[in-house]
Amino acid sequence: MPQEAATLNSLPEYILGLARLGSRAALIEQHLYRSLRLSYAELIGKACGMQRELERRGIRAGDRVMVWGASGAAWAIAFYGCLLHGAVVVPLDAAFSAELAGRVRGQTEAALLCTDHEGAALGTPVLPFEAILALAPAAPPAHPPTPPPETLLEIVYTSGATAEPKGVMITHGNVLANLRPVAKEVSKYKRKMWLVLPLRFLHLIPLSHLFGQIMGLFIPAM
Repeated sequence: MPQEAATLNSLPEYILGLARLGSRAALIEQHLYRSLRLSYAELIGKACGMQRELERRGIRAGDRVMVWGASGAAWAIAFYGCLLHGAVVVPLDAAFSAELAGRVRGQTEAALLCTDHEGAALGTPVLPFEAILALAPAAPPAHPPTPPPETLLEIVYTSGATAEPKGVMITHGNVLANLRPVAKEVSKYKRKMWLVLPLRFLHLIPLSHLFGQIMGLFIPAM
């Protein structure tokens, strides 16, 4: 395990630690006629490249970055990169309309839009998913953030099934509180895991959902 789970101190430290898993498959994005495979070293390298891209664009810690598109490798890279940079992620369901996405952009004052929706602008700079996938891997930040638990990580919008979608403020401490008990249990079986490795998780929950992020971006690596 990249970091002893019982002492999981911060999300940036945990994410950067995943690079130690090297050539092991981190994710396989399956398409109709092909698949995209990224190892942990490649995924975290590109996440660090995303962090550098945010820095190059003048995005500061605390600035909002919208991620609006289909779940997959680009989504994961964008999320991890924002986390490493200290930017606040605003994840939107891929099925949200442009009108709703525009209202969210206005409410959050997002400084950047990461998307696979062609032609989407919403009055803010755009970083297409295609460009995110093409980012060159980079070295880890020299001084990764060590955010206090109350630091805002993301603003997750409700589905809007019964009312106008509302943004829910999720902190680093909120996510760590969900991860630590699971990681503590996983660590009990660490020495026996070689019997069942490699494990594969079929992930169908949108990464715009908090549960989808926990089960897709954090727990499998444990």
